[in-house]
Amino acid sequence: METIDFHRNYGSISRGRAFIEFYEDKMPESEFTYAEWQSLSDKFASAFWCDLSDIWASLDAIDHQSMYILMNTFRYDESFLTKECQQDLSALSGDSFTIYRGQSGCSEMSGLAWTLDRTVAEEFARNGIHGSGVETAYLLTTTVRRDDIVMAFSGRRESEVVLMDLDIGYWIDISVEELTPE
Repeated sequence: METIDFHRNYGSISRGRAFIEFYEDKMPESEFTYAEWQSLSDKFASAFWCDLSDIWASLDAIDHQSMYILMNTFRYDESFLTKECQQDLSALSGDSFTIYRGQSGCSEMSGLAWTLDRTVAEEFARNGIHGSGVETAYLLTTTVRRDDIVMAFSGRRESEVVLMDLDIGYWIDISVEELTPE
């Protein structure tokens, strides 16, 4: 399988789109039997999850809907992740976790990326991704099972966790708090 150095060839904003386009090209364009589809998915699953866990923490712009589709297309196995991501995931001790997501402009749950640190989520909510400031900041809070978390990153002091399900708000309660400006 061809490989691309996503870190070298793309900046932090364009990297996510390039990754999605690269792996969308691996998806079949016509109908396959389940067995054929499973075989194709397995062929690229290891590379997909290794690449994704390698670049995730360096992405500044993620099309969460497209990424969600890809994540649910390629078979997940924790052993496919980079060693660093596997270590961060293994370091999560417990059966459930309170997670937070800071976002601006929309109180509806959206996004695969959350944090275990409320302060980090508040900072993202109030400052946006690049510290550009926002009009309305929201803090989302919920509790998930360990099995809901597919990747974890302790670098950048963000205590980031990535969920497999973009629609998590449909099956668990999420608390939404509008934050006051500082």
